[in-house]
Amino acid sequence: MSGIIVPNKYKAPDWIQAAEPPGIEGQTWYDTANDTTKIYHSGSWETALVPVGVGGDMGFVMGSSNTTNIQRVAFPFDSGIAPLTGNLASSRTLPGGYNYGNQYGYCVAGTYSGAVTTVDRLTFPFDSGVAPQVGGVATASGWVGGCNSSTHGYSVYSASTNIDRITFPFDSGAGTVPGNLVAKNHPCCQNSSAYGYRHAESTIYRWQFPFDSGTGASVGTTAKLQDAAASCNSSSHGYTMGGDYASYVYRISFPWTSGAASHVGDLSRTVAYQPAGINSAVYGYCAAGSGSSTIIDRFAFPFDSGTAAAVGYLAYGDIGVAGCDNTDFVTLFA
Repeated sequence: MSGIIVPNKYKAPDWIQAAEPPGIEGQTWYDTANDTTKIYHSGSWETALVPVGVGGDMGFVMGSSNTTNIQRVAFPFDSGIAPLTGNLASSRTLPGGYNYGNQYGYCVAGTYSGAVTTVDRLTFPFDSGVAPQVGGVATASGWVGGCNSSTHGYSVYSASTNIDRITFPFDSGAGTVPGNLVAKNHPCCQNSSAYGYRHAESTIYRWQFPFDSGTGASVGTTAKLQDAAASCNSSSHGYTMGGDYASYVYRISFPWTSGAASHVGDLSRTVAYQPAGINSAVYGYCAAGSGSSTIIDRFAFPFDSGTAAAVGYLAYGDIGVAGCDNTDFVTLFA
């Protein structure tokens, strides 16, 4: 196979669009029209040799209304059905999700005949089997929002002030509560390389990694009440999707210190309640939600305007799902 090797295989492309951009030596372009990565070399755009795993090559949708389902979305996922590839160690609904680089994914807490603290761990690429329980977080709760830094996973909860933290690779033991924030209902979370963000009700709160102690700060608002939404992020923006029986997509620009998130577009459907959010380096995805929906919506970063495309389906649809992916933010933000 001919082509040029991308120097940093995990870094997000410099351009993500269908139209050919102006060329600067060494820059990369993800051609969304052809799902092809190119690199500008010696005066022209040439096909880039990109090893599997660039910015992550898969995402997972975990749990739902008291099930153990784990379904895998193979990026860039532009059609088809995402298969059931395995199961959690125990059933739960409304858990949280995050990942440790391109090694492990975690499904955190949730409810099943009451709130649980369980942390199940997926070893990527997780083709089959059962994700074992490897420990627990400090707080038993459903309605969990999760995000991660390069060294820790964080979870926040509905109507709770706790920010829980586990230290990667986390294969046993219990998480801790190093700090707190103002309690709000039905959160979702996203992260940049330096901060974690919680979106809940109409508020945005932020804490700085590694967050050993302290209180999360209020840094903004959203114009619409986005209870029970999903989140994902690119290297430069965070997105909240759906929630509160709505289809809105709101965006913040990192590091985001104040102001109101922008309504930049909508999902393909009118309702996406309690969905899951995942992302590759170039696309954001919103999966399931609203009854037994199996729809997977996709939009290309930076998603300034428009409507996300319905590109496929999950094998099983439901509400109360969590998402994680193997996009490695340790190097994606480099």
